[in-house]
Amino acid sequence: MRTILNYSGWQSITEARKKDSFELLDLKSRDKDSQVRKRVAGNPDCPVEILDRLSTDEKRSVRTSVARNPNCPVRILDRLSLDPEAEVRFQVAENPNCPVEILDPLSKDENRAVRQRVALNPNSGIEILDRLSLDPDVEVRSTVGWNPNCPAQILDRLSRDEDLSPGWAIARNPNSTPEILARLSKQGRLFIREEVVKHPNASIETLVALSMDRNDGVRDIAVDRLAKLKETRPELRGRIEELENLADLGIRGDEGALDLSDLEI
Repeated sequence: MRTILNYSGWQSITEARKKDSFELLDLKSRDKDSQVRKRVAGNPDCPVEILDRLSTDEKRSVRTSVARNPNCPVRILDRLSLDPEAEVRFQVAENPNCPVEILDPLSKDENRAVRQRVALNPNSGIEILDRLSLDPDVEVRSTVGWNPNCPAQILDRLSRDEDLSPGWAIARNPNSTPEILARLSKQGRLFIREEVVKHPNASIETLVALSMDRNDGVRDIAVDRLAKLKETRPELRGRIEELENLADLGIRGDEGALDLSDLEI
């Protein structure tokens, strides 16, 4: 005969399971094997009091797992942001719960990888991104360009960087303006032009210039996009054809893309 439980019956079972789960995690969190403690520390359902204790574990791997936990509270992240091990601070900087108040000091961390994680974190504010865009390490500056919240004014500065490395990230950033993309299209790097020609913010002028690119792939994408614009935006057809006629009179430079900036358009 089946027994049908009422709401209070199910509630009692749920509470009992939670108690069993807590006791099991608590027991495993005290295991001599650090790999077991590490798995507990990374469990999203791990109670805060257990995470708190594991955040001071003698094993770096366990503390790193706590810092990586998506449900790790801010106060524990704050403590771990001062950890002597860079790998732990790295995970703190990457944690989606990490607030600006913790990211700010980490943006000045001596370890490049930590600063890179800060540069990627969507919670990093403009002030932090601005500072990191001036970082002496080009890898950090390049990483700023990958942040989807990086504003156009910072991307503009990065696009003028003496090192061309940030260009690829900037060419893929949704906040890059037509002016930034036009500048990048003339940098000579094929992998950058390949991204610029696909960017939704690329101007007609840039697409026409890239339609004369020496690389078949870049050229084909540019021609295809221009053809679709003529079809879907008939009001732009005349402008595109005017630029195409001017481009036919131009000369492609060594950098691969035609420079229309000096033409009367």
